[in-house]
Amino acid sequence: MAFIKKLAHITGDLIVDGSIEADQIKANTITANKFSGAVEEQYRAYAESITMTSYNALYTLHEFDHPATEWDIAKGRSIDANVNYQLYAGTTSNRTGNIFTQVEVQVPNFWNPNAIALAHHDSNPAQYWQRVYMVGNHVNKFPSNQVLIDLQNPVYKSFKNLRYQYDFELSELVTNGNFNNTSDWVAQDGTLTVPYYGKLEGVSGGANKAQISQAVSVTAGKVYRLNYDAPVGSDLYKIIVSATADPADKISYQGDLAWNAVTGNNVQEFVLEDVTQVYIIVQNLDVGNDISFFDNISLKELEPRTWVDISAYPTNPISTNSVLYSGLTTGATAGTYVVVESITHGISNNGSYSFNTTVPVSAYLGRFHRDMKCRIRAKHQVGAAQYVRLQQMEVNLHSRIVG
Repeated sequence: MAFIKKLAHITGDLIVDGSIEADQIKANTITANKFSGAVEEQYRAYAESITMTSYNALYTLHEFDHPATEWDIAKGRSIDANVNYQLYAGTTSNRTGNIFTQVEVQVPNFWNPNAIALAHHDSNPAQYWQRVYMVGNHVNKFPSNQVLIDLQNPVYKSFKNLRYQYDFELSELVTNGNFNNTSDWVAQDGTLTVPYYGKLEGVSGGANKAQISQAVSVTAGKVYRLNYDAPVGSDLYKIIVSATADPADKISYQGDLAWNAVTGNNVQEFVLEDVTQVYIIVQNLDVGNDISFFDNISLKELEPRTWVDISAYPTNPISTNSVLYSGLTTGATAGTYVVVESITHGISNNGSYSFNTTVPVSAYLGRFHRDMKCRIRAKHQVGAAQYVRLQQMEVNLHSRIVG
């Protein structure tokens, strides 16, 4: 579309061979090979000399704000602190217990929970836990504390075992890849038999290499994994991914999709671009009555998935599928503080009057852009100690563009 200037508006494509300078740039989507500016922001806070005399009483170590991100871009927000404590026993007698340190955020007056992704039921790996998956990588959208299900009837749930997997294998695309019989494969310039494995024998005196092939439907732009075995001590072969049943039409992706098999299991991964059907070809290495053996030929699409186990007491919160949202606020009333992360640290004076220890604590708040009021609180459960003191605490507030 041609460039059209209408007062302060541009309709069409604006192509600039250079740079654009402005105080503010707002757009629904910006695509760039290199992005510079407020990609990452880091701030700090500091506190010291807070004495905790009472047993099991929470003390506020520090209050601070996590600043809104520049350009109002949703970024992954985290809080990392190193807390240096001193246990003062006032005696050489043994004083042992725990220090509890927790990161809290204040629930804003207006808070729209951020959607994470559509979650699908997978299994129940343990009693009162439901395993779900989401297509794609969504781990940076989960806060450290809870997830939210159903905005109309909110249900907040704790979770564990959050992880990303780039290569979940979908359904098998090759038929009869373990060669129980000779069906589903088309032989050319040779004969396919199945004595123990697949066996391909060429024609004596033939001018072409014997081959078998099978057409497989695929999705353009997806990643695939090809597995194939070469039995130990057997004659080897070449396997080819082709656009037709002709090996000359082999597909290229960072090199030709054609490999000489080696003894044992072979694995290849590649992207199939601009095709909706491919042929899996097994070809002898030499012309004439050359023989090869093969087994367990498999082609599967690889799907990126995010996995997480959600609290399922008393029943599964997701029947088939449902959108997960950030549960950072846990449904608490605006103005109250909620715990995002809590760390328990054992401590002892080890026969000394006093003992120092450093406790690292990290909390991930999820992906959003607004200001957030935060605090770090602590309590001790060390019986008969005179006090536990915060000596000093360095706090790093981090915001970074994440997927």
